[in-house]
Amino acid sequence: MRPSDALELEYRRTMTPMIRAMAREIHTDVMAVYRPWLKMQRAQVTGDAGIVSLLMRVFGDLETKWSVRAGKHAETTAPSFVEKVDNAVDFSFTRLVRSIGVEEDDLPQRPKRLAGKDHETALDAAVAENVGLIKSIPQEYLDQVQRDVLQAVQDGWPLDRLSESLQHRYGITKRRAELIARDQCAKITGNMNAKRMSSAGFVEADWWHSAGSRYPRKSHMAANGRRFKISDGCLIDDEHILPGQKINCKCFMTPVIPGR
Repeated sequence: MRPSDALELEYRRTMTPMIRAMAREIHTDVMAVYRPWLKMQRAQVTGDAGIVSLLMRVFGDLETKWSVRAGKHAETTAPSFVEKVDNAVDFSFTRLVRSIGVEEDDLPQRPKRLAGKDHETALDAAVAENVGLIKSIPQEYLDQVQRDVLQAVQDGWPLDRLSESLQHRYGITKRRAELIARDQCAKITGNMNAKRMSSAGFVEADWWHSAGSRYPRKSHMAANGRRFKISDGCLIDDEHILPGQKINCKCFMTPVIPGR
């Protein structure tokens, strides 16, 4: 029951247009203020001493606009994404138990579609975390850009250097959005897997390391095949965790059939 690459990709694609549009507007609005100021500086023309005030006004307007847009995007994207991951886990659980040679009648107890307050609380928590992460994107992005632009004013950066800096910050933000998609898909999958297994009466599971990361954690590799109580999580690096709980973790678990 691994995290779904398809859902991760879908989630990333929902955020990419917003980030791209934000980057374009940041570049346009910043350059509209910085370009004429730099021209005046090079011509040694006095005046326009309020460049910092103008830029801060630009950043304030951008933050207000994109915080609202990111909030609206989060409120529609996050619930849909969490529901899709939950449904994928539900479907994959049935396939998993069959793949390890277990029929429904042989399970410790008959599995059921999770419902009730505990399940609803888990989904609500996942949605809230997603919403918070999506909303944080414009703030973090604009904070980074603002630092660079103010440094450009102090040092008199040429236009091409500032443009490269803005492009660099866009790349960082885009990669952060990709990390959010990957991390959230894995984390929700791990949590809901544990709940599915527990609902079917499984008590223990085996941890399996995934080779999907360029920089795998040695401790996760060492835990490959380790058995643990689902309710506790697997003891790794002095803490009990579930697969997908740590950033960039794509490990997974399989339930242990009693008596096997």
